[in-house]
Amino acid sequence: MAGILGFALGNSVIESTKVAPRRLLVAWYGSFPGHGTIGDQRSAEALIAHLVGAGHQVMHATAMPLDLPGAKRVDWRSVDLASIDATIFVCGPILLSHPETKALFARFANKPLVGAGVSLLPSEHSNFADPFDFVLARQGTTERYGDLAVIAPDEVSKECSAAKALQTQKVIGISLRGMQDDYGSENCLSHTTDFEIRRVLSKIGAVHRVRVAPLENHLARAGQTANAIEAAYAKCDLVITSRFHGAITAMRQGVPFIAIDQISGGAKVHDLLSGLGWDHVYKISETNSDELTVAALALLNDPELDRLNTAMQLSIRAANRTLSRLDDWLNATIL
Repeated sequence: MAGILGFALGNSVIESTKVAPRRLLVAWYGSFPGHGTIGDQRSAEALIAHLVGAGHQVMHATAMPLDLPGAKRVDWRSVDLASIDATIFVCGPILLSHPETKALFARFANKPLVGAGVSLLPSEHSNFADPFDFVLARQGTTERYGDLAVIAPDEVSKECSAAKALQTQKVIGISLRGMQDDYGSENCLSHTTDFEIRRVLSKIGAVHRVRVAPLENHLARAGQTANAIEAAYAKCDLVITSRFHGAITAMRQGVPFIAIDQISGGAKVHDLLSGLGWDHVYKISETNSDELTVAALALLNDPELDRLNTAMQLSIRAANRTLSRLDDWLNATIL
């Protein structure tokens, strides 16, 4: 099934505010060897496409070989500081204990540092950090801004649509976060989440002939490109995920999803997805396999594409607002 929307620069519909060209370095978790997920990369791609389209000179600090149109790949550890006007870190949680991000932020401490589509922990949390001169956070600040991955260029929808049409059975994709220490290991119910999902699959298998497709978002662990990972999502009829960007990737490809927040009481997954009008977002501490099975069977029968499209539109609007606000800041601040 093709993605819900497709534009020249992905799903972005924003018209860039006219700003004087800047020399901008984009950094992300993929700036560090062995790090980065498909969500991180898509966010970086969306930001870079927008900045290049606005006429900026863009460099990106990506550890792996990655060709992003209009942008030059550099090593953040050795790039000439005099060659950039500002650094923009995109996506991912910002954690005090993360050594690589601390080193990166320290190196560019004398340059304007922006956070775009990042998550900040509560200020009272022991792992809280906010190193930014200006932050457009999707979580952790009073004013919320959209995650950017949803508007990244989409290069897989058309190719996967024909392949999906030839599938002879339903495919359920499973994208699990695994152990998550951001909110304290004692609050992470990943084992419970895994157990309940296994029960869901067993119950579905008793009434439906389905194929289960494991989906890995982490680029290094998957050993695949972001496009290959997203293509695997596109071929699914339903995605069950405990990852925020598992839900976003499914949505980009027009695939209904069940999102499960595995943090006790709920955290990023529920916080960022529950306001989109898509009913199938759950806290594992407040649900069970019976409820999830009912939802999964219903979505396999009726994928609710109109409601999925509405959720997509809201996500796109929020992402474009992030980029618009970034343009305003660049225009007003970087001389």
